[in-house]
Amino acid sequence: MSKMIIVKKVILVIVTTFLLCQCENIEKNFQNNNTAKEKNIINAIETEITTKKTKPFAIQLKNCNFGQIVYAPVYSELYPYIHKTKMLLPATLVIHNIDLEKILYITKIEYYDNNGNILRCAKAKNIQLNPLSSINCVIEQQDIQSGVGSNFLIEWQGNREMSKPIIETIMLGSDVGQGFSFVSSGKIVKEKEF
Repeated sequence: MSKMIIVKKVILVIVTTFLLCQCENIEKNFQNNNTAKEKNIINAIETEITTKKTKPFAIQLKNCNFGQIVYAPVYSELYPYIHKTKMLLPATLVIHNIDLEKILYITKIEYYDNNGNILRCAKAKNIQLNPLSSINCVIEQQDIQSGVGSNFLIEWQGNREMSKPIIETIMLGSDVGQGFSFVSSGKIVKEKEF
């Protein structure tokens, strides 16, 4: 009888180990597929990357009578009170077109460091956000150039009567077994009617 119990336990351990291995493979495949999709989205956004500033509203789109520049803070570097070393955080910029009927166009996304120096300017060639759609842009955790006060400037155009987009940055991190996340909302810094 005791041999039967030992055999059952061994079989249970083998099956459990097999299932855990399969779960890890599924998770790796899922992460690889999502990483490829994210890169495609980012490549679509970053159609022309430069480190030169451009004039606000340098491009005026047809059928658009209104535009805004939105400042979105990014906290990619923090100093936890327990530790003396800084903690690097990945950040995701998300732009949501919340209008039910009208299209929103993203004309430029600029990323600045802590000192106000431009790190990257993605001159988006009229990225079209259909009603209720969104795009994102990821700043990797290993980004050490930007500092605690980095930010995005997003320029968009559309119709004056449309619902204004929701533009946010999401930061995630973990330290000493504690996970945390926070969201920062974009603030309008300039508006223009055409």
